[in-house]
Amino acid sequence: EVTNPDELPTHSQKIFFSLWGSDKLTNWMGAFVDPGSKVTMQVKRVAFTALGQPCQFPESLACSISNSN
Repeated sequence: EVTNPDELPTHSQKIFFSLWGSDKLTNWMGAFVDPGSKVTMQVKRVAFTALGQPCQFPESLACSISNSN
């Protein structure tokens, strides 16, 4: 957790989440089944790892990226 104000972003930013289904990508997403009620999304964690920094927690996608180029 960053607590030093000098290490926090100084520019406004946005995070975009997308929740969608498809009748065409069924091999990838599976068939959409209408639940009969409003579809919602709950997010438990949002994280950012700066380029070149090590992964911050085991589930981070940054942990699976190889930095050897």
